[in-house]
Amino acid sequence: MLVTVRDPIDRIRSAFNYHHNQFFERQTIIRDVDESHYGMTIFVDCFREVEDLARAVVNEENTPQHCHHIALASLEGRAKRTPLTHFKYNYKYYLNKVQSDQVKAISVIRVENQWEDLATLESLLDGESARFLEPEKQVKFTHGSESFQLQSGLSTQGVKILCCVVHEDIQVYHDLITSAVNLKGSEKVETLRALLVHCSVNQTLSSEQIWDWRWKTWYDESCSEVNNRRHEESVDS
Repeated sequence: MLVTVRDPIDRIRSAFNYHHNQFFERQTIIRDVDESHYGMTIFVDCFREVEDLARAVVNEENTPQHCHHIALASLEGRAKRTPLTHFKYNYKYYLNKVQSDQVKAISVIRVENQWEDLATLESLLDGESARFLEPEKQVKFTHGSESFQLQSGLSTQGVKILCCVVHEDIQVYHDLITSAVNLKGSEKVETLRALLVHCSVNQTLSSEQIWDWRWKTWYDESCSEVNNRRHEESVDS
């Protein structure tokens, strides 16, 4: 099985900006009234930037309760109707396919290292890998996000909140990286170390510790604010 992967937090940030711009460019022609109304709730009433989405998870005093519920449901892929479709189809969504008995090996293409990973795969298939590393042959097609008006980012605290909320999804990403047959051990450790730093895990970890890292353990120890808000929501519902 071949899977494309990306730092889960960067994926959320990019997806939010994409759907935000897509909505405001297309809202006048959206035929689904419910989707259009829900889009206004998400992108106007609740979250004008992705940082607002992250803060809505824990900011009890300043965040309307319905925005808090939408933030958690969307990030966890539970929202039944939302313009944020990328959030539903996360790594957890595809977990059953990855764990299928028919999958004998997993290869990944990291978005951050796509040409190097493609070259490695080509080499494993006894092909000519050098062509993937020649800049003049690296053609890139995008959906135009580089021209979007909104290019919102995340604060360190915003990233930490998102890491806490989607820690289960991050674990799937972690396992995909460690299972990838086309990555060297050093590449796996480097990729996972970058994610740990991104999520504000500032410990000095050995390669073995990174390999065996469990995001649920980290969540239980480091995400009390998010955990408490989740518990309150489950009690309320």
